[in-house]
Parts: sequence; C-alpha cells; structure tokens
Amino acid sequence: MKETETSRRSLLLGMSALPALAVAGQSAASDLSKTLTAAVSGAAGAGAAAARGTLVKPTVRAPRGARGIFTRLPDVDLESQQEYIWGRARWGMQITRAAEARGQEILRAHGIDPMKPTDMKTQDIAALLHADPLIARAARMGSLNNYDTFATLSNYFNSKGDYYHDVLAASDKQGPGALVLSRNMDVPEYTMHEIHNQRGGYMGDPFAGFVYFYGTQVLSDGTNEQDTTYDRIAASIPLPADGKVRRILDQGTGPGQLASALKRRFPDAEVWGLDVSGPLLRFAHMRDTEMGLGVNYAHKLAEDNGFPDNHFDIITSVSFHHELTAEASKEVFKEVHRVLRPGGVYRPADSGINPRTNTPHDKLGHYIGCRVNHEVWTLEWSDMDRLGAMRSAGLIVDPMGIPGVADGGHSWWLSAIRLIATKA
Repeated sequence: MKETETSRRSLLLGMSALPALAVAGQSAASDLSKTLTAAVSGAAGAGAAAARGTLVKPTVRAPRGARGIFTRLPDVDLESQQEYIWGRARWGMQITRAAEARGQEILRAHGIDPMKPTDMKTQDIAALLHADPLIARAARMGSLNNYDTFATLSNYFNSKGDYYHDVLAASDKQGPGALVLSRNMDVPEYTMHEIHNQRGGYMGDPFAGFVYFYGTQVLSDGTNEQDTTYDRIAASIPLPADGKVRRILDQGTGPGQLASALKRRFPDAEVWGLDVSGPLLRFAHMRDTEMGLGVNYAHKLAEDNGFPDNHFDIITSVSFHHELTAEASKEVFKEVHRVLRPGGVYRPADSGINPRTNTPHDKLGHYIGCRVNHEVWTLEWSDMDRLGAMRSAGLIVDPMGIPGVADGGHSWWLSAIRLIATKA
C-alpha cells in the first residue's frame, strides 16, 4: 500500500525523472533559500550572456522547425487537427455572442441594466442565467472545443512518451537557468481539477507542459504564438520608485511565458518562475534553455514559497488567481507582502471584473467563460473583495495603476484587473 501511494504521488507530480538539482523535502525557508542560491550560482556560468541572446533554434524536439520563438508542432496531422478545432472555436464565437445577447435580455427582464455598475454577486447573476438553453449550448460547445484541443495533444505526446521523457530528462540538467523540483510537494486539493478540460489537469499528465502550451495557443485565438501578450504585460509593469530591479518572481508561471518575457525586459535581473506543477515547470525550463534566457524555476506554492523576507523587487502573475480559492488568494497576498521588498512592485494580471466598470455585462461574460473553461474557483475570485484582501495583507493598492491600456478583445489580461500594488 505504501509503494502504491508513493507511485501515485510521483505520477501526480510528474516527477518520474527528477534532475540533479531537485530538492527533496526542504521546508525551512533558510534551507530552501540556500538551495536556490546554490542552484542559481551553479547554472549562472552562461546565463548573463545568453540572457541577451536570441533564440537557439531547437533541433531535438523540432523536426518541423520554428517560427520565431514558437516551436512548431512536431506532426503535420496534429497541427491540422489543432487548426480545425481553432476554426471551429472561432465559428462558435458567434453562438457565444448570441448567448451574451440572450443574457442581457434575461437581465433586463429582471429589471437589471447590463451596463450599469452593480454590487450584485456574479453567482447571483449566474443563478438567473443558468437554465437558459442558448447560454448552456454556447458553454457546452466551448467546453467541447477545449476538450478536443487538449485531448488530441495529450494523445499525441503520450503516444510518444518514451521520446519526450528523454527530451525532458536531458533538458532538466541543462542551463543557463536552474530547475528546482520537489519530490514531496504537499499538493492542495483545490489544484486538482481539469481546468480547461485539460485531461489530467496540470499535474496528472507528465506532458502537461506540452499540452497546455500548445492548447492555449488555440484558446488565445492564435494571438500569442510569439509571447506577444506576455511581452506586453512585462512592458506594462512600472519600475520601483528607486529604479532597481535585481530579483523578480512570477507566480503560477505555467510554461514560463511571462517569466521569459520578464527576463527579456530585465536581462540582468535574477528571474524566478514558481508553480505547483512539476510537468509545467519542466516544459518551461526546456523552452527557456532553447532560448538561452537563464530563467530559474522552482516547484513551490505561491502561498508558501520559501524565499527570504523582502527579497523581490517585482512580483507578477498572469491568469492565476481565478484558479485559486478565495482563501488561497488571500494567503498569496500575504506571502507577496512578506517577500516583496519595501518599494517593490506587485502586478497581478488576471481575469475578473474590471474595478472600473463592474457591470452585469462583465459578470455575464465572466460566468460564460467559467462554464466553458471549467474553472471551478473563478466565481469565488470574481466575487471576493480583491482590493480589500490585498490591503488587509499590508499592500498599498492602486487599482488604476497602469494608464493607457485599452480594454476589450484579447487584452483582457492587461485590462481586466489593472492593479498595481507596492509595499511601504
């Protein structure tokens, strides 16, 4: 029984082949800090120069080459499947628009102005819309598109599992950046959901990094092949008042696209990407080594990251908090306050209700997106007092801290929550 449980946990964490830099069971912040510092020092030899370099075109896992920094899918049939699903999803947006119009009709029938800011909870609005068949059809179609996107990718990479295990194992040991994984991660139950209908979720599939990265190219409607959105987010972050940026932390880094964008903007800074998913981190590290950037990745929880107090000049996250419970988000804010240095900048970019508008129309779209993506905690995030929670954690919050960012379209990561916070 003990061996079975150990095997199950190893599979869940995607830790079937750990690199030499792996950290086993470190809990004390001081020990982890020493380990992380040593890992950075050991991998830093080529890091400073490589961070300023251009993409090293991959040769091992890219039989069909790359477009810029985007490594093409390895099989033309798989690429064709993804393009078909993408086209079907674009067609399905017509149904989603019709569903949004129907939702506005339902709101008006209940005496609610869709465009007037409201204190109504998203969950209360959802209760009015839940039984409508057109809204249900739009959500179901979007959900099936997600399922097909991720299932086809998962089937492919797992069918060639031996090869991609070797690719990841070889990358695990490479630099210039460090990869620090844990054998004994205490995984919170709230993380064990198949978000976006991604089979196995972020941790139950050893190739979840490949699946998530390529799948979200479809979910983003093809707008982020060159990390464009992430580069825009990185560029939008203001400097600390003293202008010093030495260390940066990206929470919930996933496949590392924002962490990479931050390293491109701040090549001399020590950049860490942190995530609960070992498979996502291994993919992020592999992709980073191909680009020669020198980002470091740590297998830790954002609410208990083990870094020293007052350590980071900038802390970021993108599309992260709506996949946490409200209580977990509050704990993350407290941890941000602990490890952000005085005068440092905190920039969470996420879906949610824009604090500038906060209309039923916003909440209607958010509710439909929640149903499409099976994001079980997103309504908690939508309805929590986010600004109040950040202030309760000790952060100084400016809800309109990023001027000149247009709302709408695929800029929602930038516009939906334009929060900037700092620490006294």
